[in-house]
Amino acid sequence: MPAVVVKPDRSDQVTALLGYAAERGIPVTPRAAGTNLCGGFAPTPESVALDLSGLNRVVEVDVEARRAVVEPGVINAALQEHLRPSGLCWSPDPASAAISTVGGNIAENAGGPSCIKHGVTFHHVLGLEVALAGGRLLRLDRDDEVDLLGLMIGSEGILGVVTQAVLSLRPLPRATWTALAAFDRIEEAALTVSAIVAEGLTPSALELCDQRQVQLCEAWKPSGYPVEADAILFAEVDGDPEAVAAAAPALESVLRRFDPGIRRCCGPARWRPPSASTWRPSPMRATATSIRCCSIGRPRPRPCSEPRARSRRPRSTSAGP
Repeated sequence: MPAVVVKPDRSDQVTALLGYAAERGIPVTPRAAGTNLCGGFAPTPESVALDLSGLNRVVEVDVEARRAVVEPGVINAALQEHLRPSGLCWSPDPASAAISTVGGNIAENAGGPSCIKHGVTFHHVLGLEVALAGGRLLRLDRDDEVDLLGLMIGSEGILGVVTQAVLSLRPLPRATWTALAAFDRIEEAALTVSAIVAEGLTPSALELCDQRQVQLCEAWKPSGYPVEADAILFAEVDGDPEAVAAAAPALESVLRRFDPGIRRCCGPARWRPPSASTWRPSPMRATATSIRCCSIGRPRPRPCSEPRARSRRPRSTSAGP
Protein backbone atom coordinates (compact mmCIF):
# COMPACT_ATOMS: atom_id res chain seq x y z
CA MET A 1 0.00 0.00 0.00
CA PRO A 2 1.32 3.48 -0.84
CA ALA A 3 1.35 6.30 1.69
CA VAL A 4 -0.97 8.42 -0.47
CA VAL A 5 -2.76 8.29 -3.83
CA VAL A 6 -2.81 11.36 -6.09
CA LYS A 7 -5.18 11.54 -9.08
CA PRO A 8 -4.33 14.44 -11.43
CA ASP A 9 -6.38 15.37 -14.47
CA ARG A 10 -3.88 17.69 -16.16
CA SER A 11 -0.26 17.25 -17.21
CA ASP A 12 0.89 20.32 -15.25
CA GLN A 13 -0.38 18.66 -12.08
CA VAL A 14 1.76 15.62 -12.89
CA THR A 15 4.91 17.73 -13.36
CA ALA A 16 4.19 19.70 -10.17
CA LEU A 17 3.86 16.50 -8.14
CA LEU A 18 7.02 14.96 -9.59
CA GLY A 19 9.02 18.13 -8.93
CA TYR A 20 7.74 18.33 -5.36
CA ALA A 21 8.49 14.65 -4.71
CA ALA A 22 11.98 14.87 -6.26
CA GLU A 23 12.98 17.78 -4.04
CA ARG A 24 12.01 15.79 -0.95
CA GLY A 25 13.20 12.34 -2.02
CA ILE A 26 9.70 10.86 -2.08
CA PRO A 27 9.30 7.86 -4.43
CA VAL A 28 6.46 8.05 -6.94
CA THR A 29 4.85 4.99 -8.57
CA PRO A 30 2.76 5.69 -11.69
CA ARG A 31 -0.45 3.67 -11.90
CA ALA A 32 -2.60 2.96 -14.94
CA ALA A 33 -5.65 0.63 -14.75
CA GLY A 34 -3.94 -1.64 -12.23
CA THR A 35 -4.55 -5.01 -13.91
CA ASN A 36 -0.92 -5.71 -12.96
CA LEU A 37 -0.72 -8.89 -15.03
CA CYS A 38 2.98 -8.17 -15.55
CA GLY A 39 3.68 -7.01 -11.98
CA GLY A 40 4.57 -3.53 -13.19
CA PHE A 41 2.77 -1.67 -10.40
CA ALA A 42 4.25 -2.29 -6.95
CA PRO A 43 4.16 0.79 -4.68
CA THR A 44 6.01 0.84 -1.37
CA PRO A 45 4.56 2.06 1.95
CA GLU A 46 6.47 5.35 1.78
CA SER A 47 5.62 6.10 -1.87
CA VAL A 48 3.05 8.22 -3.68
CA ALA A 49 0.83 6.31 -6.11
CA LEU A 50 0.24 8.50 -9.16
CA ASP A 51 -3.16 7.43 -10.54
CA LEU A 52 -3.34 8.54 -14.17
CA SER A 53 -6.92 7.45 -14.84
CA GLY A 54 -8.05 11.09 -14.68
CA LEU A 55 -6.07 11.94 -17.82
CA ASN A 56 -8.56 10.16 -20.05
CA ARG A 57 -9.27 12.41 -23.02
CA VAL A 58 -9.01 11.61 -26.71
CA VAL A 59 -7.52 14.95 -27.75
CA GLU A 60 -7.57 14.53 -31.53
CA VAL A 61 -8.14 11.98 -34.27
CA ASP A 62 -6.74 12.76 -37.73
CA VAL A 63 -8.44 10.25 -40.01
CA GLU A 64 -6.50 11.19 -43.14
CA ALA A 65 -3.12 10.99 -41.38
CA ARG A 66 -4.25 7.88 -39.44
CA ARG A 67 -3.10 9.45 -36.20
CA ALA A 68 -4.64 9.99 -32.76
CA VAL A 69 -3.50 12.13 -29.83
CA VAL A 70 -4.67 10.71 -26.50
CA GLU A 71 -3.99 10.96 -22.79
CA PRO A 72 -2.62 7.95 -20.87
CA GLY A 73 -5.81 7.14 -18.96
CA VAL A 74 -7.84 6.34 -22.09
CA ILE A 75 -9.02 2.72 -21.96
CA ASN A 76 -7.78 0.65 -24.90
CA ALA A 77 -11.24 -0.76 -25.73
CA ALA A 78 -12.85 2.69 -25.40
CA LEU A 79 -10.32 4.08 -27.87
CA GLN A 80 -11.13 1.28 -30.33
CA GLU A 81 -14.85 2.09 -30.09
CA HIS A 82 -14.09 5.79 -30.57
CA LEU A 83 -12.12 4.99 -33.73
CA ARG A 84 -14.50 2.40 -35.19
CA PRO A 85 -16.89 4.86 -36.96
CA SER A 86 -13.84 6.24 -38.80
CA GLY A 87 -12.89 2.77 -40.02
CA LEU A 88 -9.64 2.81 -38.02
CA CYS A 89 -8.13 0.98 -35.06
CA TRP A 90 -5.04 1.01 -32.86
CA SER A 91 -3.20 -2.30 -33.27
CA PRO A 92 -2.23 -3.27 -29.68
CA ASP A 93 -4.95 -5.64 -28.40
CA PRO A 94 -3.86 -7.15 -25.06
CA ALA A 95 -6.14 -9.59 -23.26
CA SER A 96 -6.88 -6.83 -20.75
CA ALA A 97 -7.99 -4.35 -23.44
CA ALA A 98 -11.41 -3.93 -21.82
CA ILE A 99 -9.82 -2.25 -18.79
CA SER A 100 -6.15 -1.56 -19.54
CA THR A 101 -5.13 1.96 -20.55
CA VAL A 102 -3.06 3.36 -23.39
CA GLY A 103 -0.54 4.58 -20.82
CA GLY A 104 -0.29 1.12 -19.30
CA ASN A 105 0.06 -0.46 -22.74
CA ILE A 106 2.93 1.94 -23.48
CA ALA A 107 4.56 1.33 -20.09
CA GLU A 108 4.53 -2.46 -20.65
CA ASN A 109 4.98 -2.45 -24.45
CA ALA A 110 1.78 -4.50 -24.63
CA GLY A 111 1.07 -6.85 -27.50
CA GLY A 112 -1.83 -9.25 -27.84
CA PRO A 113 -2.96 -11.96 -30.26
CA SER A 114 -2.40 -9.72 -33.30
CA CYS A 115 1.24 -8.87 -32.52
CA ILE A 116 2.45 -11.69 -34.78
CA LYS A 117 1.34 -9.60 -37.78
CA HIS A 118 0.97 -6.04 -36.58
CA GLY A 119 3.67 -5.78 -33.93
CA VAL A 120 3.50 -4.56 -30.35
CA THR A 121 2.85 -1.10 -28.85
CA PHE A 122 6.38 0.00 -29.78
CA HIS A 123 5.45 -0.14 -33.47
CA HIS A 124 2.37 2.07 -33.14
CA VAL A 125 3.50 5.08 -31.11
CA LEU A 126 4.64 8.15 -33.08
CA GLY A 127 5.45 10.40 -30.16
CA LEU A 128 5.13 10.92 -26.42
CA GLU A 129 4.88 13.79 -23.97
CA VAL A 130 6.68 12.61 -20.85
CA ALA A 131 7.05 14.16 -17.38
CA LEU A 132 10.51 13.45 -15.99
CA ALA A 133 11.32 12.81 -12.34
CA GLY A 134 12.43 16.40 -11.71
CA GLY A 135 9.19 17.83 -13.06
CA ARG A 136 10.37 18.74 -16.57
CA LEU A 137 8.10 17.97 -19.53
CA LEU A 138 9.83 16.32 -22.49
CA ARG A 139 8.54 15.57 -25.99
CA LEU A 140 9.84 12.48 -27.75
CA ASP A 141 9.32 11.81 -31.44
CA ARG A 142 9.90 8.86 -33.76
CA ASP A 143 12.14 11.03 -35.95
CA ASP A 144 14.47 12.13 -33.12
CA GLU A 145 18.14 11.41 -33.83
CA VAL A 146 18.43 9.37 -30.63
CA ASP A 147 15.61 6.87 -30.15
CA LEU A 148 14.55 7.90 -26.64
CA LEU A 149 10.98 7.17 -27.67
CA GLY A 150 11.84 3.48 -28.09
CA LEU A 151 13.67 3.54 -24.77
CA MET A 152 10.64 5.00 -22.98
CA ILE A 153 8.16 2.45 -24.37
CA GLY A 154 8.25 -0.59 -22.10
CA SER A 155 10.17 1.15 -19.30
CA GLU A 156 7.26 0.64 -16.83
CA GLY A 157 7.24 4.25 -15.64
CA ILE A 158 10.82 4.10 -14.37
CA LEU A 159 12.19 6.70 -16.80
CA GLY A 160 9.22 9.06 -16.84
CA VAL A 161 5.45 9.42 -16.76
CA VAL A 162 3.56 9.55 -20.07
CA THR A 163 1.09 12.46 -20.09
CA GLN A 164 0.13 12.35 -23.79
CA ALA A 165 0.72 9.98 -26.70
CA VAL A 166 0.57 10.31 -30.48
CA LEU A 167 -0.58 6.97 -31.88
CA SER A 168 -0.32 5.46 -35.34
CA LEU A 169 -3.61 3.97 -36.55
CA ARG A 170 -4.47 1.46 -39.26
CA PRO A 171 -7.66 0.66 -41.22
CA LEU A 172 -10.01 -1.94 -39.81
CA PRO A 173 -9.87 -5.16 -41.83
CA ARG A 174 -12.70 -5.62 -44.32
CA ALA A 175 -12.78 -9.39 -43.86
CA THR A 176 -11.58 -12.05 -41.42
CA TRP A 177 -11.22 -15.82 -41.35
CA THR A 178 -10.87 -17.45 -37.95
CA ALA A 179 -10.31 -21.09 -37.04
CA LEU A 180 -10.28 -23.01 -33.76
CA ALA A 181 -8.23 -26.20 -33.51
CA ALA A 182 -8.40 -28.59 -30.55
CA PHE A 183 -5.57 -30.85 -29.35
CA ASP A 184 -5.19 -33.90 -27.14
CA ARG A 185 -1.84 -32.58 -25.88
CA ILE A 186 -0.74 -28.98 -25.40
CA GLU A 187 2.61 -29.88 -27.00
CA GLU A 188 0.79 -30.52 -30.28
CA ALA A 189 -0.67 -27.02 -30.15
CA ALA A 190 2.81 -25.57 -29.72
CA LEU A 191 4.10 -27.67 -32.63
CA THR A 192 1.26 -26.33 -34.77
CA VAL A 193 2.41 -22.78 -34.11
CA SER A 194 5.94 -23.78 -35.14
CA ALA A 195 4.56 -25.34 -38.32
CA ILE A 196 2.63 -22.18 -39.18
CA VAL A 197 5.77 -20.08 -38.81
CA ALA A 198 7.87 -22.61 -40.73
CA GLU A 199 5.44 -22.38 -43.66
CA GLY A 200 6.10 -18.64 -43.85
CA LEU A 201 2.49 -17.79 -42.97
CA THR A 202 1.64 -14.61 -41.10
CA PRO A 203 -1.76 -14.88 -39.39
CA SER A 204 -3.29 -11.74 -37.97
CA ALA A 205 -3.66 -13.49 -34.60
CA LEU A 206 -2.64 -16.67 -32.78
CA GLU A 207 -3.84 -17.55 -29.29
CA LEU A 208 -3.17 -20.75 -27.36
CA CYS A 209 -5.30 -21.69 -24.34
CA ASP A 210 -4.83 -24.69 -22.07
CA GLN A 211 -7.70 -26.85 -20.81
CA ARG A 212 -8.09 -25.11 -17.45
CA GLN A 213 -8.39 -21.71 -19.06
CA VAL A 214 -10.91 -22.96 -21.59
CA GLN A 215 -13.03 -24.56 -18.86
CA LEU A 216 -12.95 -21.40 -16.76
CA CYS A 217 -13.92 -19.16 -19.68
CA GLU A 218 -16.65 -21.57 -20.81
CA ALA A 219 -18.12 -21.65 -17.30
CA TRP A 220 -18.09 -17.85 -17.13
CA LYS A 221 -19.53 -17.25 -20.61
CA PRO A 222 -20.66 -20.37 -22.52
CA SER A 223 -19.35 -20.17 -26.08
CA GLY A 224 -19.20 -23.78 -27.21
CA TYR A 225 -15.46 -24.23 -26.70
CA PRO A 226 -14.23 -27.89 -26.53
CA VAL A 227 -13.63 -28.20 -22.79
CA GLU A 228 -12.43 -31.81 -23.11
CA ALA A 229 -9.37 -30.80 -25.19
CA ASP A 230 -5.99 -30.44 -23.49
CA ALA A 231 -5.45 -27.20 -25.44
CA ILE A 232 -7.03 -25.12 -28.18
CA LEU A 233 -5.49 -22.76 -30.69
CA PHE A 234 -7.17 -19.82 -32.39
CA ALA A 235 -5.73 -18.65 -35.70
CA GLU A 236 -6.97 -15.72 -37.72
CA VAL A 237 -6.33 -14.06 -41.07
CA ASP A 238 -7.61 -10.57 -41.83
CA GLY A 239 -7.40 -7.92 -44.53
CA ASP A 240 -9.10 -7.34 -47.87
CA PRO A 241 -11.50 -10.12 -48.91
CA GLU A 242 -9.21 -11.18 -51.76
CA ALA A 243 -6.16 -11.43 -49.48
CA VAL A 244 -8.10 -13.40 -46.86
CA ALA A 245 -9.44 -15.80 -49.51
CA ALA A 246 -5.88 -16.40 -50.71
CA ALA A 247 -4.27 -16.85 -47.26
CA ALA A 248 -6.94 -18.89 -45.45
CA PRO A 249 -6.51 -22.22 -47.33
CA ALA A 250 -2.78 -22.42 -46.53
CA LEU A 251 -3.38 -21.76 -42.85
CA GLU A 252 -6.29 -24.22 -42.77
CA SER A 253 -4.08 -26.89 -44.35
CA VAL A 254 -1.52 -26.61 -41.54
CA LEU A 255 -4.18 -26.70 -38.84
CA ARG A 256 -5.82 -29.79 -40.34
CA ARG A 257 -2.57 -31.74 -40.09
CA PHE A 258 -3.10 -31.74 -36.32
CA ASP A 259 -6.90 -31.37 -36.06
CA PRO A 260 -8.96 -32.50 -39.09
CA GLY A 261 -12.13 -31.23 -37.43
CA ILE A 262 -11.25 -27.56 -37.02
CA ARG A 263 -14.01 -25.01 -36.63
CA ARG A 264 -14.09 -22.05 -38.97
CA CYS A 265 -15.70 -18.62 -38.88
CA CYS A 266 -15.45 -15.87 -41.48
CA GLY A 267 -16.94 -12.42 -41.96
CA PRO A 268 -16.42 -8.77 -41.07
CA ALA A 269 -16.64 -9.32 -37.30
CA ARG A 270 -13.82 -10.88 -35.30
CA TRP A 271 -14.38 -14.06 -33.26
CA ARG A 272 -12.23 -13.23 -30.28
CA PRO A 273 -10.34 -15.82 -28.25
CA PRO A 274 -11.66 -16.42 -24.72
CA SER A 275 -8.80 -14.48 -23.11
CA ALA A 276 -9.93 -11.37 -24.95
CA SER A 277 -13.69 -11.81 -25.27
CA THR A 278 -14.53 -13.00 -21.75
CA TRP A 279 -11.69 -11.53 -19.67
CA ARG A 280 -12.92 -10.35 -16.30
CA PRO A 281 -10.87 -10.05 -13.12
CA SER A 282 -13.35 -11.53 -10.63
CA PRO A 283 -13.66 -15.19 -11.81
CA MET A 284 -9.89 -15.46 -12.24
CA ARG A 285 -8.88 -14.69 -8.67
CA ALA A 286 -9.56 -18.03 -7.00
CA THR A 287 -7.85 -20.20 -9.60
CA ALA A 288 -5.35 -17.93 -11.35
CA THR A 289 -2.40 -20.11 -10.32
CA SER A 290 -3.82 -23.02 -12.34
CA ILE A 291 -4.16 -21.13 -15.63
CA ARG A 292 -1.74 -20.71 -18.50
CA CYS A 293 -2.75 -17.96 -20.92
CA CYS A 294 -0.25 -17.63 -23.73
CA SER A 295 0.06 -15.06 -26.50
CA ILE A 296 1.93 -16.87 -29.26
CA GLY A 297 3.56 -13.90 -30.95
CA ARG A 298 6.51 -13.39 -33.25
CA PRO A 299 6.58 -9.57 -33.52
CA ARG A 300 7.84 -8.40 -36.88
CA PRO A 301 10.77 -5.93 -36.82
CA ARG A 302 8.74 -3.88 -39.30
CA PRO A 303 5.01 -4.61 -39.58
CA CYS A 304 3.41 -4.11 -42.99
CA SER A 305 1.51 -1.07 -41.72
CA GLU A 306 4.68 0.71 -40.60
CA PRO A 307 6.39 2.91 -43.21
CA ARG A 308 9.94 2.31 -42.02
CA ALA A 309 11.88 0.11 -39.65
CA ARG A 310 12.76 1.21 -36.14
CA SER A 311 16.32 0.84 -34.90
CA ARG A 312 15.53 -1.01 -31.67
CA ARG A 313 14.38 -4.61 -31.32
CA PRO A 314 11.03 -4.58 -29.46
CA ARG A 315 10.33 -6.36 -26.23
CA SER A 316 6.89 -7.95 -26.15
CA THR A 317 4.43 -8.53 -23.32
CA SER A 318 0.85 -9.71 -23.54
CA ALA A 319 -0.88 -7.05 -21.44
CA GLY A 320 -0.58 -3.64 -19.89
CA PRO A 321 -0.99 -2.73 -16.19
